[in-house]
This record gives sequence, structure tokens and C-alpha cells, in this order.
Amino acid sequence: INSKEANKEEKQIEFQEINPDFYDFEKSVNKQKSGRDGENSYNGFRPEPYRIFYGNKKENKENRQMAQNFPSSYDLRDYRKLTPIRNQGPNGSCWAFAAYGSMESFLKPYGNYDFSEKHLRNKHGFDWGNEDGGNRDIATAYFARGDGPINEEDDPYEDNNFNSPDGLERSLDIEKVLYIRDKINGTDTRDIKKAIMEYGGVYTVINSSKYYESTKYKSYYNPGSGKADHAVTIVGWDDDFSKNAFTKSAPGNGAWICKNSWGSGYMDDG
Repeated sequence: INSKEANKEEKQIEFQEINPDFYDFEKSVNKQKSGRDGENSYNGFRPEPYRIFYGNKKENKENRQMAQNFPSSYDLRDYRKLTPIRNQGPNGSCWAFAAYGSMESFLKPYGNYDFSEKHLRNKHGFDWGNEDGGNRDIATAYFARGDGPINEEDDPYEDNNFNSPDGLERSLDIEKVLYIRDKINGTDTRDIKKAIMEYGGVYTVINSSKYYESTKYKSYYNPGSGKADHAVTIVGWDDDFSKNAFTKSAPGNGAWICKNSWGSGYMDDG
């Protein structure tokens, strides 16, 4: 390569910004423990090491918030596009349950698939322990390598068993994984709603502090405090859900419906 071509190639190289939440988590992970008990506990979500950018936010903002003909409410349960609620137990496996909550939902019209969260958790292949959590990138890499998905019956879930057998045959091949860009603000809901209606459940992360739970209204609203520490699957929405039906009043009406992995006894049937 001559010097002009080398300089041209060098200018095209861009380095992704490291996610500061990744650094903060790695510094504090040894002080944390799995489960929900304790002020510093976490549920298995590890921040991704980088951030994804989808072009110029100012240029996209107007187009992203254009009016869409979405119904005021939508629930995948009404269309039998959800598998049963699971219970991850006292360990950091939420990311595996959220990922499969999305995949199983997408595949529901084609069969009753039930994949092994235990195998995904135990065989993710990254350089931290099976008890130390994960995220969507780790799940995607596991699928891209051809290590899964493995059927649940071939490696049944046990919350405290961190060994999975080698040589299990994957259930199917994953063609692609779709990442949805982050919301700009509270009204930027088009992409998520479209994905739910066209594909099924959507993996997302939240801060799971009990402080923001309302057992009276079976709702959860966090105005933006704390770091994300838990993964769930968005499975619908209700635009008319009262802004006053939370522990703190929200800026406007509306709520997402999410499938959790803390058993069917949590909130509204899980």
C-alpha cells in the first residue's frame, strides 16, 4: 500500500467510545452480590463496554417522533406470543432470561420453543464467571458462534448449578439479531412499539431499586436515578396507564408492559 492509500485508510478508522458505566461497574463488581437483597445488589446485568451511535440525533429526532398509527394499548399475551414466566433465583441470570424472552416470543408463531438460560449463562465464553452476569452483546456472541440456543430439556435450569455439559446440539441457527436505538425522550416510542408488533418481545435494562415499586398499582417508575442493573423483556404498552399510579407521579400517562424473571408471584403475574 502506498503512503496516500495508507493515509486514506487511516482517516477512515474510527474508535468507539468506551462506556463509562462499564468502567464504573468493573470497579465495583467485587463489592456487589447477586439477587435483590442489599443496597448494592445487582441482578446480573453487566454494562456493555461500548456505546452504539445511530447517526446524528438532531437529524433523526423529527423523523423518529412522527405520528404513527399504533393502538393505545398492545399486549403480546393477547396474541399468545409469550412463553411462561420464569424465576432466575438468587443469581445474575436476568440477561439470559431477557434475551430468551425476546427470542421465544419471536418464534412463538412457529412453535413452542423453550431454550436453556442455564446453558447460555454457563457457556457464554467470556472472561468472567458464570455467576457474574452478562448483557445482550454476550448473548449475541454466543448465538453468532453457534453455541446455542440449546433446548431447555437438554440442560434444565438450576439457579445454583454453574456447570453445563459439552457437545449439546443447538436447536436452530440464528440468522441475525436486531438492535433498537435508544430513546431520545419519553415520547420517542415508535421504534420499540414497531418492533414489538412486528417481531415480539424486546430486551431492555432498568435500575431495579425497590424504592420505585408500587405494590398497590403493580407498577414501577424510575425518573432516572441509579445505574442499570437488571434486564427484562418489553412485551407491550398501555398509553392510558395513569401517571399517578406509580410511587412518584410520572410526567405523563403511559407505561410499558414487561416480562420479568422473578417468578409469577411478582407484580401482576410476573
